[in-house]
Amino acid sequence: MKIAIISDTHDNIQNVEKVIEILNSEKVIATFHCGDIISPFTLKKFSNLKSKVYIVFGNNDGDKIALLKNKPKNAEFFNLIGEVEIKGRKILFTHYDIIAYAFAFTKKYDFIFYGHTHKAEVKKIGKTILINPGELAGYLNKPSYAILNLKNKKVEIRNL
Repeated sequence: MKIAIISDTHDNIQNVEKVIEILNSEKVIATFHCGDIISPFTLKKFSNLKSKVYIVFGNNDGDKIALLKNKPKNAEFFNLIGEVEIKGRKILFTHYDIIAYAFAFTKKYDFIFYGHTHKAEVKKIGKTILINPGELAGYLNKPSYAILNLKNKKVEIRNL
């Protein structure tokens, strides 16, 4: 019962292809992208994921209409925040750290995922586990992503 969290791919096609291969081999049941995909040509790569992919827009996703028009069949877009429930776990995801932290104090969610800062982080506020997978692009820090086991709530931040 693994899910993947990625963020800030910033059109790094090579890293996107690598992580998709890894996630498919690990048989994740869902993938969350916390924003800043950037271009439709990068978005199209996510059609190769064997899991459903949930995506929120980031501050660098310029042409949102082009992204929506090129949405893979396995993808679902959300604007500023997304809310889903998987295997009884309530999940909120966003691009922005400030929104993530604000929602953590509502005590409504088991997990909150976010990006934007390009820094990997796992924190707990009350019952809520906040996860920033870092950046997949590898511009400011080593490319990273997160794997979450929904059963035991174990989070792994992995370098690509």
